[in-house]
Parts: sequence; structure tokens; C-alpha cells
Amino acid sequence: MYTNGRVNRVYVPRMTFRTLAILIGLGGYVLACSSSSGDDGATGSAVTGDGGPQGTIDASGGDAGGSPGLVDASGTDSGTSPIQGGGDEASATIHIIGRTDERDPAGPRFSWGTQIRTRFSGTGVTITLADNGANWFDVAIDGTAAPAFATSGPAQDYVLAQDLADGEHDLVVTRRTEAFEGDVQFLGITTPEGRDLIATTLPFAHQLEFVGDSVVTGFGVLGVGPDCLFSLDTESEPDAYPAFTAAALNASHITIGYSGIGIIRDYNNGTTEQMPERYLRTLVNDPTSVWDFSYVPDAVILDLGTNDFTFSDPGDAFETAYVSFMELVRSKYPAAHIMVTVSPMIGDGDPSFPARTLLKNYLSDAVATRQAAGDANVSMFEFDEQTGALGYGCAYHPNVAEQQALSDKLAAALRTQLGW
Repeated sequence: MYTNGRVNRVYVPRMTFRTLAILIGLGGYVLACSSSSGDDGATGSAVTGDGGPQGTIDASGGDAGGSPGLVDASGTDSGTSPIQGGGDEASATIHIIGRTDERDPAGPRFSWGTQIRTRFSGTGVTITLADNGANWFDVAIDGTAAPAFATSGPAQDYVLAQDLADGEHDLVVTRRTEAFEGDVQFLGITTPEGRDLIATTLPFAHQLEFVGDSVVTGFGVLGVGPDCLFSLDTESEPDAYPAFTAAALNASHITIGYSGIGIIRDYNNGTTEQMPERYLRTLVNDPTSVWDFSYVPDAVILDLGTNDFTFSDPGDAFETAYVSFMELVRSKYPAAHIMVTVSPMIGDGDPSFPARTLLKNYLSDAVATRQAAGDANVSMFEFDEQTGALGYGCAYHPNVAEQQALSDKLAAALRTQLGW
């Protein structure tokens, strides 16, 4: 069990990175997102360029075996349950917001977007993680950004802060890279003084879940586009509209995002393991890792469909499958509002293939079908089509400014829809 107190879990899944291709519809029509699949043994690609942003953190090496002040992750039964509902009142020394697989007694594993939050007392803090891919994490100490760091390989200690004023500090570690880049295992937190971590409650009033493709994962968001291609150091889910929207609404959030994925087919015209199938998993590439849906959002925002239109109109099968997916989400969250969205990355540039209009019609009909079946707690929201006026990230994906604009409009719609 976690040795220094209770652990709340608000969980997430895994994907390995095999290949990343960008398909961009000419004339600004469908900008298809990247996708990948593979077995759990595959490793992620190397970071392009000089190894990442300046000020990144290097692993200090070693295992977490006898480190002073270690909060280990050697088990799963800490007497707590996952966060349920809006403002959680459970006190814990470590809060993990995301889907976690806890079958390994050494510690929880995660691959979808995940955040680890704790409070410690001392002059520094170290986290111990193992990674079967290659991932990036953001760090904040007392609400101020600290250097991001990259993980890879077996268990390593990553020094997140040192030479702090001796006292209490809040730590937030957030996964930046998406699920296909590998499973990460949380193995503990170390303080040099050897003091116990401090129990806290989460500060959020609400809970949100976002389900989508590369737009929600922050694909290329930190790059200066549109010509740059995918790299680990330019992807950042914390700089995408789900994270911005959650912050604006004082909500925790989980992002279930997979670049290139669709409802019935992906950017490469593949038809297996699309979102309705992967959505059920804790670890994205492991069908035996079944998520229990213990994180209960107030609203679920669906941003899917762009990749289904990469080659042609997917037809009525798309609408039927979308309705079925809405039914699946409703079966998991009876009280949540389900908001269906039209992506900013799909347009009507080709008169012979008005992809955006077709998608809007299918989604409108899907919402109407669910409402006719008695589900009044569903709605449709249309993002503005991106024009490039705010610039682009890599491969014509939204940059930070565009993501913020998407968030501003969505947050306003959610406030109105949910009465927040």
C-alpha cells in the first residue's frame, strides 16, 4: 500500500507509438490526425531536435529502494475509493487524476492523460517512475511551472525541485504526451528530509471527461507550424482546450484522446480498435485492462469524427455507430451531460465533398435520435473552423492560441448548459 497515507485515484490507459503520419486534406477540408497502434513491447520514438525544451529534468538514476522519505506504490489497497462526483471531500496524501491499472502491486500504471497531485514538507521532491515508452511531464510547484521532464525505461528517480524554502509545498505532475507513447508506472515520491506527505483534498468543484482525437491531446500545440511534424516535445495535453476548459470551470478532467482515431475508421482507413473499443480500457493497448468507470464526470465532451471523413463520406454507418457510442457513454454515466462537438479541423472546402456539413448533419441526427429515445441530457456544440488567423501548431493542428479560443467558447457553452 502507499506507505505514507491515503491515495485517491481518478484514473487513465496506454498506447505504444509505432508510426505517425499526417494526412492533410488539401484546401482546408479534412485535416486528419495521426494515429498509431502496436503491442505493449514497442517503445516510443525519440524526441526530435535537441532533446526537448530548455530546462528539462534529467533522471538521477537508481531505484527507489531505500530513499529517505519515499512514498512507495507497492500496492493498491489504501482504504480509499476513486473520486466520485464534483467536489471531492476525501483526504489523501496523493491524488491521481486519471485511469490507473492497479494489477501490479509495485504501483499503478497509466497511459491516458493523468495528473499526480501531492503536498510535501521540505526543500525538494523527487518522483520515481518507470516507462515502457517515452513520455513528457509538466511540473508545477506551488502553482508555478517548473522544468518539464522526459521519462523512459525502467524505474528512475526524477528530481523535480531542490533548494526550496523549507516548508510545505504543493506538487502537480501532469502527463503531456498521449496514450500511444507508452505506459508509465508510478512508484513513489521522495523528500530529502524524509518527512511524510501531507493529506489534502482536491480543490475542484466539478469533474469533466473529454473523448477525442489529436485536437484534445494537444498534438503539435507547442510547435511553430504548419510545416513541422509530430514530435514528443511539441505535444502537450495541458496546453489543449480540455485542460484550459477544466481550469476555467474549476473542474478536474480526464482526457481520453488518441490521435488519428475515429468512430468507425481512422485516418489510415483502419476499422479495428476505434474509440468505442478503446474507450473501455484502462491501458489503451491492453484489452484485458478493463476500466471500471469509477471517475464520474458531470459532463462528457465528445470530439470525434474528423478522421472518419479522411477519405470519403462514411455514410449512415457513422451515424449509427455514433448513436451507439452515445448509448455506451450514457450506460456508464447515467447522470452526466453528453455534449457532442463538431471539430475545428474539418471544413467544406471541396464542393463535391462538404465534409463539415455532412458531419454536422450526422451529429445533429445522432443527438435527435438519443433525445427521441428519452435522453434529454445531450446537446450539440460546434467549434469554429480554424482559419489560421491565430497561427498553427504542427501539421495544421491548433496552436496554444487556437486551443485557448476553442476553450473560451466551450467553457461559455458548458456554463450555460450546466448552470455553473
